Parts: sequence; structure tokens; C-alpha cells
Amino acid sequence: MKKLFTLLFLVISILCQGQINHYNDLFDLNLKGKPKSIKEISIFPLNDFTNPKYKIYLNSTVKQMLTIDEYHFDSMGLISKEYHKNIYDTIGRWIDSKTNKLIHYKDSIILVGLFPNGQEAWKEKRYLDKSEFLNCKIHDFPNVDTLKIERDRNNRIIKSYDHIIGPDSQTIVKLTNKYNSNGDILTQISYKRHFGLMYGNSPSIKEMVTDFKYIYDNKNNWILRTAINDNKIYEITQREILYD
Repeated sequence: MKKLFTLLFLVISILCQGQINHYNDLFDLNLKGKPKSIKEISIFPLNDFTNPKYKIYLNSTVKQMLTIDEYHFDSMGLISKEYHKNIYDTIGRWIDSKTNKLIHYKDSIILVGLFPNGQEAWKEKRYLDKSEFLNCKIHDFPNVDTLKIERDRNNRIIKSYDHIIGPDSQTIVKLTNKYNSNGDILTQISYKRHFGLMYGNSPSIKEMVTDFKYIYDNKNNWILRTAINDNKIYEITQREILYD
């Protein structure tokens, strides 16, 4: 009887584990040491504030010009709560996944956003490859967003294709990444195309090659990142990390 109980417990454990995927957000952010949260504060080169070419910055506060991204993680390493603010959205907004429904399958993860009354507000499906890492994400409402990912043999993202469909415009973003020895992006080639009713017959296209340099903490997570484009500093990002 004891052997039968042990065997039954082992089978149940294996079945339960089959519903927990290897993929998590900590991996794709290359975060080590299981941090509870990170906060990234970015700003363009400081000498732009005094450049006559950018007169609009002269009357702006530093706080207005910051881009802020903050992420909190659950016990499985998935983002449970996040905040985003940029120079076009000076207030910013929180997204809390605690009110969402998360369903794990062997080949996918379904995330359902709920209204306070429990009705479905939006749905996102994350498709996983044979190694159970994200290779496609489809999000609907208010914008339809389709993200496709190509990974290397170490499961790092080497190419991505993001197509966002809004009410009166569409955006396509293509990224190609090369990594340093610590697993962080060393060089990124980006292609962005904005088109649709808002742009008429003149779509906006921007291509850029960006190199990154980092300063790391004692857990090998970067805490300062400098983005360089055409031998000039393009953006400076400071990261605050809270560990368990």
C-alpha cells in the first residue's frame, strides 16, 4: 500500500510539473539572483538640455523628460505588476496582473485581463517552442499586438518582429540582437515603420544600430546602461534592483 501511495504521489507530481513552463520573464531580462522587482529610469544625453536645437527641453523639468519602467515578479519569475511612463505620458500607468487569470499549458500560457465585475477585458496568448520558451505572443484590445521571436541555442532572443495595430495607425518593429559574455545585449539593429491613416502616403521609417555598455552589481545584473549610436551617447539608463 505504501509503494502504491508513493507511486501515485510521483505520478501526480510529474503531471503537475508539466503545467509549469521553463519560460519566465526573469530569463528574458537576463536577471540573476531572483530579484523581487526592478526599476529602470532612462534619460537622453544631458547635453541635449542645453542644445539650442532642442529648445523644447529648456523649459522642461528633468522629471518630465524621464522614461520609467518598473517590474515586480511573482514566485515563478513572471511579471506580476508593472509601471510605464515616458515623455509623452508624464503621469504613467500601473498594470497589475493580480486581477488577471493565468492558465498554463505545455505549449502556451494564456493571460486573461478581468474587469472588477469579473468579465473578460482582454486576452493574451503566449505560444512556447519545444523547449518551452516564448516564441510568439498575441494580444488583443485595445490594440492588436503580435510579437514573433527567434532564439539561439541558448534560448536568447536574437530576432523579434512586433506588429502593433492601433485605431488609425500601425507599427512594425524588427530587432536583431548580439550578446556580450554576460548575456546582455551588446549590439542591437532596429527597424521601425509607422504607417496608416495618421501617416497618409508618407510612412515614418527609422533604422538604427545601437551599442550598449554596462556597469554591473555583485550578482552580475547591470545597474547602469549606456546606449551609443553613431559614436554618440543616445540614452542613459539607471536600474534599481530589489532582491529577496
